[in-house]
This record gives sequence, structure tokens and C-alpha cells, in this order.
Amino acid sequence: MEFIICLSKWIMACGTICVVAFLILLSVPQCRLRSIGMQIMKWLMAAGLILLVVSPIDFLPDIVPVLGWADDLAYLFGAVCAARSASNEGKRRAELDCLPPEDAEQPSS
Repeated sequence: MEFIICLSKWIMACGTICVVAFLILLSVPQCRLRSIGMQIMKWLMAAGLILLVVSPIDFLPDIVPVLGWADDLAYLFGAVCAARSASNEGKRRAELDCLPPEDAEQPSS
């Protein structure tokens, strides 16, 4: 039993170090990992908001005719905005990948 507790402590410590390192890399403004991570998070947010639209759990119950649908419309609007933002993030990253590096030597004419 003591081995399991010690092992779980090591797993938690290693997991914490990995999460902290990942968050540090995400905080670097021009990091490719940040761009990919932000795009994935936006797609996950859009998917989560779509799930909230179809889920029976609502901020305002659907029993109230108009107000009950207002939160679903807000979730749907948020999902569309998140998906558009994620799509634009991917397009921007693709454009930046096509640019030549700044350090490359320019051909002399």
C-alpha cells in the first residue's frame, strides 16, 4: 500500500511539472505550440458550447418560452464565434508557415 501512495505522489509531481512546462510554453507569444494549443482550445470550446445547446442542463429552463431559448442562442453564438476564431487561427498559422525565415540570405541580383 505504501508503494502505491509513493508511486501516486511521483506521478502527481511529474504531471504537475509537465503541466507547468506546457503552460510556460503556451505563454511565449510567437511559439508554434501556443498557436496550435490556442486553436485546439478554441475548437474544444466550440464543441463544448454545442454540447450545452443540446444538453438538458440550462442556465434558464426551457419551460419559460422565450427566455429559455435565450441561453441556447447565446451558446450557439459563442460556438460559432469560437469556431470562426479557431479557423482564422489555423489560416494565420498556415500563412506564417509559408513565409521564408527572416534569417535566410536574400539572393543578390
